[in-house]
Amino acid sequence: MSDKKRVLHIRVTRDGKDDKVNVTLPLGVAKLIRFGPIATELRKRDIDIDELIDDIDDIDDGKVIDVIDEKSGDHVEIFVETRGAEARTPAETTAG
Repeated sequence: MSDKKRVLHIRVTRDGKDDKVNVTLPLGVAKLIRFGPIATELRKRDIDIDELIDDIDDIDDGKVIDVIDEKSGDHVEIFVETRGAEARTPAETTAG
């Protein structure tokens, strides 16, 4: 069994300040977010969380959503990551 685990990382900030939401979930658990308050907030920002979750197993590591709500100033970022011995952080997956 591999020591690497795939996770979904969701980060929401406002105007580049402190995180409003900063959550990392194993993919199996992440598939349940379509039923909770995080999904409601993402839907308000026209992010199709159902499509993202349905396709998540086929998505490569890296940033998959990067949206700024011009009215509220909220910045939503969603990453898929592999954690383990060779795993990379969200910053590393979006660098260069």
